[in-house]
Amino acid sequence: MSTKALKKELLVAVVMLLVAAVALSGSTYAWFAMNNTVSATGMNVTTQTGDNLLIAKDTLSNTAKLADNLFKTALVDNVSGLLEPVSAVDGKTFYYNATTNTDSVGDAIADTYLAYDPTGLAAATDTATYANAFSENYGVNKTTAAEGAVGYVDYVFQLKAINGSDDTQYVDIDTLKLTYGNTTQAQQAFRVAIFVDDMGVDGATPATNGVGTLLTVLRTSTAKYFSETLATPEAPKAVVSTTALGEFTSGILGGATRIGSVAAHTNHYFKVVVRLWLEGEDTTCNNTTFATLNDAWALDLTAKLETANSSVTALSQTQATAKVDMYGATAANADTIKVDDLTFYPVTGKQVDSKQVYTTVAGDVTAATKYYVFDTNNKPFEVTNQTTYVTP
Repeated sequence: MSTKALKKELLVAVVMLLVAAVALSGSTYAWFAMNNTVSATGMNVTTQTGDNLLIAKDTLSNTAKLADNLFKTALVDNVSGLLEPVSAVDGKTFYYNATTNTDSVGDAIADTYLAYDPTGLAAATDTATYANAFSENYGVNKTTAAEGAVGYVDYVFQLKAINGSDDTQYVDIDTLKLTYGNTTQAQQAFRVAIFVDDMGVDGATPATNGVGTLLTVLRTSTAKYFSETLATPEAPKAVVSTTALGEFTSGILGGATRIGSVAAHTNHYFKVVVRLWLEGEDTTCNNTTFATLNDAWALDLTAKLETANSSVTALSQTQATAKVDMYGATAANADTIKVDDLTFYPVTGKQVDSKQVYTTVAGDVTAATKYYVFDTNNKPFEVTNQTTYVTP
């Protein structure tokens, strides 16, 4: 064989080897968003309930029925956390990838993933900055352990259903949506898992210490995992791996959000955990989407007691109107609205989506003030994420 022919064959072999290497790196390993600038903070979560359904704030560790005087017609509360990408399909077992094991386009370099352990977050490995391993992986070094990064946030409550009818009724979550303040970016990487404990007709059945039975994992209808193809559009693989971690080959996606049934002429109690995270294997979980996503988002849900099933099957998303600047505003003492044990004061001259804005403290507002509007059933709905406080 001539030298020229040999060089040509060697060149072809090198090209084929490079093509194979590129194909292997692009198809064997996943993880699109593992870097220290993909994060989200400041989630507001609000829940509204329909007729004959009451709600009370709860904790993961509580297993008993809450006192009846704690159940109200609306839960005015919020949770927040510095979310960094993790990966799961069951809402319970989470993985993440080391930033040192991520290439320039966001793929894992080696087939290695780390188990996310939320119980170890408070144990600082660096006492000067209270950083734990998960926070350090994302370059998050805060002054207290509570300010560190987290893989998910939980919103926990109990529901009391009062069925005075002659027929069986059902408790459904029939609205579950993400809203954003003045942003056009699609936030498809969010995942929401819902867990339920049925505490019985008198609330005597203890709930799970932690999360109960997985009801569903919801995502937006257009969201996709790394491993999904047109042939397998519902492949819920959180970690594509050839090592001992293996693949998630099954999961619950888009399932109905029926919490449970309530027999005629009885009361029934349920404990519900709503868990939200950023899915690192989602194809949209990247710097472009999340670099500017701070406190502009909120999770809103509605629970109802009804005879027909109207539960959601996917997480919806809406874009809020342009943010309303609250600087210099004052909450008046007149025309207040009383809900349970809370008084809401109208903020003079301020509206969100053509609705009067209220707050729970009278007087001048501050950058930390939270805001609400009322729906047609006269129940409060938090809209803090649709406001801003810009000092001239």
